[in-house]
Amino acid sequence: PALASTLTEDLPAPAPLEPLVLVATIGAILAAATIGAILLLGRTMGGGEGMPLASIAPTVGEESGGEEEDTRVGDDDDDDDAKIDKLKRYLVDHPDSAEVVQPCCQALAALASTEENRVAVAAEGGIELVVKVMAANGSSAGVQEEGCGLLGKLASGAENRVLMAVKGGIDAVLNAMGAHGSSAVVQEKGCEALKFLSLNAENRTLVVAKGGIALVVKAMGANGSSAEVQAQGCEALGNLALSKEIRVLVAAKGGIDAVVNAMGAHRSSVEVQEAGCEALKFLALHAENRVTMAPKGIGVVVNAMGAHGSSEGVQRQ
Repeated sequence: PALASTLTEDLPAPAPLEPLVLVATIGAILAAATIGAILLLGRTMGGGEGMPLASIAPTVGEESGGEEEDTRVGDDDDDDDAKIDKLKRYLVDHPDSAEVVQPCCQALAALASTEENRVAVAAEGGIELVVKVMAANGSSAGVQEEGCGLLGKLASGAENRVLMAVKGGIDAVLNAMGAHGSSAVVQEKGCEALKFLSLNAENRTLVVAKGGIALVVKAMGANGSSAEVQAQGCEALGNLALSKEIRVLVAAKGGIDAVVNAMGAHRSSVEVQEAGCEALKFLALHAENRVTMAPKGIGVVVNAMGAHGSSEGVQRQ
């Protein structure tokens, strides 16, 4: 639902908000790593602070009569709920604008670092809203990257994982990965989202039914030089293999080879080695898989342990 703006009586009616105005505002603040202020930047109008959403103006790149406009930050004390509501409003008002949607999803993901905020983002149609803007900007790799990143952050909360399946989150991630196979970042964020989504047993079944195993294996094969894609891909395959009936499917789709290849190509990466050992651990719970992985799998695990003796995570897995 649209959020009400709060105009004070002494202020003139605001002009319609243009997408490029929002992108300048959001982009400038993100670049300064002050996520909270992304929502708070307002033009000085009548000397007031706390401008309504519709009066937000850019802080960079705007000129009037050859001189830059005087802008400032207001509402510095906005709590996270207010910031989340305002970002959702941006998405509601500009669902088709990749320039607005991408930084908004990025900012929401940054705010979704706590369970309380994850619940707030997902509440009142938040997941559906993210799915909607991703669908509306399917050709934008940037939107798909940040959308998958946001859905992954939300799915790190147990309650949201269940909602994802119902609200189209799994489809959104898989569609993004399918449409942007050449983007390593989309593949990384997509695998990361699937990793969290697959912590739920019902979600694992849905991911497999919708071709998720093949997409992860394809992502790893197409981005062999990216340690980030390999690590997230290994974790996604490992979590899918938490279900015994899925372990043999992962092997049949090339999952074992994908993990072994990742570990062989990125021997110096602790993250890849730990994620790879964990994936092989779960896959090896199936008798046929143990036979399949033995010729190469034993060697990469031994190499990982030898090369990362100081890593508790690698040694444990």
